[in-house]
Amino acid sequence: MNNIQAATKLYQERFLDADCFFLCGSTVRGDATKSSDLDIVIIYKNLPQARRESFYYEGWPVEIFVHDLETLNYFFQKVDGPGNIPSLAQMLNEGKLISKDGEVAQEAKKMAKAVIEDGPTKLEDSELNNWRYSITDLIDDIRDPKNPEELIASGVNLFDAMATLIFRTQNSFGAKGKWIPRRLDMIDSKLKDSFYKSFQTLFSNHNPSEVIMFCEQYLNEHGGLLFEGHNLDAPKKWRLPLK
Repeated sequence: MNNIQAATKLYQERFLDADCFFLCGSTVRGDATKSSDLDIVIIYKNLPQARRESFYYEGWPVEIFVHDLETLNYFFQKVDGPGNIPSLAQMLNEGKLISKDGEVAQEAKKMAKAVIEDGPTKLEDSELNNWRYSITDLIDDIRDPKNPEELIASGVNLFDAMATLIFRTQNSFGAKGKWIPRRLDMIDSKLKDSFYKSFQTLFSNHNPSEVIMFCEQYLNEHGGLLFEGHNLDAPKKWRLPLK
């Protein structure tokens, strides 16, 4: 049973009361692997709360994301929005409608498309400086590590931080996990290759020199390393009265 057949059968057996039912993710994009699951977004007119559920169906691992339009909007703006990683909006934007079309389906697609077309939030100087400072600190951690274990631990943090800095400075949406190299490739394949090769050397050979060179060269294009003079004020409301 292929992805469309499995999703259609699932809709007909369990979710005919939904206003719309979208099959999303890698099985729709055409880049699925043997272990890929069925990502499904289900939308009702009104729900007490959104929910996520995972199960097996007809041999497929399935993840469903159940929403109404208001919870969908909350996830777009408040959950995915602050991190500039519009996972749910991207799923819906490219998703295939399995159920009949209607006002709810059209509105959901419209909302998702708007999120993607609006793009990521503007990179402010304060955010850039915070990333420069954090990456400077992580580079210092890998210059002279106490042991390979600490080098790898710090390298993992630096991998994520550098990827985020690149996404933000390139005015791109962000990514996590396996999507980091994919999105880097979309932005600049040569940059992705340099990024990957430098971290491969760190993780495989416990040699941080190429990563340090890569990070410093990229940072130099955006203000350089930052330590002395960096300040960050906590919000005034971050306090709790003593008992």
